Amino acid sequence: MLVSIVIADLDCPVLGEGLAALERQQLPPGIALETIVCGRDGPGVLRHFRHVRFLESAKPLWPGAARNRAVALARGSLLLFLDADCVPLPGWVAAMVAAHQRYPQDVIAGAFRVEGVNHWATADNLASFNQYLPDRPAGLLSQAPAANLAVPRALFAAVGPFEDEAALRDALRL
Repeated sequence: MLVSIVIADLDCPVLGEGLAALERQQLPPGIALETIVCGRDGPGVLRHFRHVRFLESAKPLWPGAARNRAVALARGSLLLFLDADCVPLPGWVAAMVAAHQRYPQDVIAGAFRVEGVNHWATADNLASFNQYLPDRPAGLLSQAPAANLAVPRALFAAVGPFEDEAALRDALRL
């Protein structure tokens, strides 16, 4: 099975940490990966990762729009979404694939640890993502961030793409 890892990037200086962690993942038998990054790479991180497919945008994209562009070119039957500032732990791909195999029709949201570069960033992350911390019980969620998400391609096609900037502006009447 081919698994597509999709990352939206807007000049994230720590993107390389996540990509290096992806390179170290131990893959289950029969699993192959493709990694697609869409957006901008001002720091030049991607020049060190030749295996990553980079869809560069001329202008900054909202994360949803970047993810949608990457999904349009992804070939995997399972889409794994990871934020550019997230670093997957060892075994992340295997755990997401196993969860998908157990629940093949569902969206799987993984937990994540919250770290910040300063106290304000840590407080903001804890306030925003406290229900997704590793010590929270597993179960059904009404929503989940795309920072650590597995979606079967067929389900993504049925539900439709992420909202992009235009849809969000319309919804917020900006």
